[in-house]
Amino acid sequence: MPLTKEYIRKQCEFAQQKTQAIVSFVVPEIQDKGRLKDVRIALKDNISLKGYPLQAGSKILEGYQCPYDATIVEKIKQSGGCIVAKTAMDELGMGGSGNNDIHGPVTYPWDANRIPGGSSSGCAALVAVDGADVAVGTDTGDSIRKPASYMGLVGLKPTYGRISRFGIVPYASSMDTVGILARSIEQVECVYYVLKGQDERDLMTFLPKSFEEASQKKQGLLRLAVFDSISEDADPVLKDRLQKLIEQLETKQTIKHVQIPRSLLPLIDPVYTVIANAEACSNHANLDGLRFGLSSKDQSVENIRSRGFSWEVKKRFLCGAYALHKENQERLFIKAQKIRRKLVDAYASMFTEADIVFSLTTPDVAPLISEYKEDASIGLSYLKLSNFSGYPSISIPFGHKEGLPFGLHLAAKPCREDLLLEAAKMFSQVIQEMDHV
Repeated sequence: MPLTKEYIRKQCEFAQQKTQAIVSFVVPEIQDKGRLKDVRIALKDNISLKGYPLQAGSKILEGYQCPYDATIVEKIKQSGGCIVAKTAMDELGMGGSGNNDIHGPVTYPWDANRIPGGSSSGCAALVAVDGADVAVGTDTGDSIRKPASYMGLVGLKPTYGRISRFGIVPYASSMDTVGILARSIEQVECVYYVLKGQDERDLMTFLPKSFEEASQKKQGLLRLAVFDSISEDADPVLKDRLQKLIEQLETKQTIKHVQIPRSLLPLIDPVYTVIANAEACSNHANLDGLRFGLSSKDQSVENIRSRGFSWEVKKRFLCGAYALHKENQERLFIKAQKIRRKLVDAYASMFTEADIVFSLTTPDVAPLISEYKEDASIGLSYLKLSNFSGYPSISIPFGHKEGLPFGLHLAAKPCREDLLLEAAKMFSQVIQEMDHV
């Protein structure tokens, strides 16, 4: 059925009433050809869309209008995609709850007392209630995959550098990755192949031929491994579901068990905190109210930044500035980089005998707002390993606990999105078979 502006408006208005996920309604441009023809696409509000506000959830960018399109927006338009809305997010990508947006919190569709997950909260919520078919956001630590798990969606974080970030407000440049959310693997796959590719305006993008893996054809069954130890603190319902999946897979092939040294696991969050906040502090030094966004003739730069950022962002900037201070760089920032390398080496070693490593995406369903803590458990913080390493990963729907969804996480070697998406389809089929036994 062809798209109509009336249908798009009706669905967006319904979704907004249910989730408060939209910060800007976009006048839809319906095209009659292209790979993304009739696909409704939402954009996270840190992505530049010419002629529309870009606020990234922050008061500091109040009143800023984008003068150009991000590279991914150009590709969406060229492929016939219909952009319908810009969505809410945790301020500047800093937060994992979906509650830290200047426009107000995003509502979890099935229980207003729970968090939707962030920072791509609006993207996930809008897709979950059919306000859009696909949403494009960013993933720096878990910002695509965590809300995908909480809302029963497919969420892909590609290999670092496979999709251009030109025209996107950064958080931590060494980990920022454009990600995709949708209700099916096929939709995610279609949009990924439209968006990927080298871009001379983002020097971190590359051609996949620089990796040997990308030119190799996989023969026979995919080698599968389960990531042990990270699910030990998971809810019993989720752990039982994972064990049943392993048993189902073992009827067809051997499933390896892999892990990284337990002594390294508690270091994931501290390392992320130091590196991400240090990079964010540097990246956002230009948000001073002088060049764009919030400004006042009667206030200093210090006062404008104090008024323009939430306490959560100020706290992260303070942490980043402290780590970058000359006296602390060796003790904090450089040490964190060294530990990151150890974590990446340990993570990479799990793939020496496996094509796909799988685990629970989150240790439980979406938590209650009253119980949510930014300090993540190991069963959640491990998602950052994909950002430390740049490896691609995906969360797919796995099951429900008391009517609320949770996801299964799959990861692959760099530039092997082909194997990752193939595995996602295979796992999805096995999960369906489990449910019909």
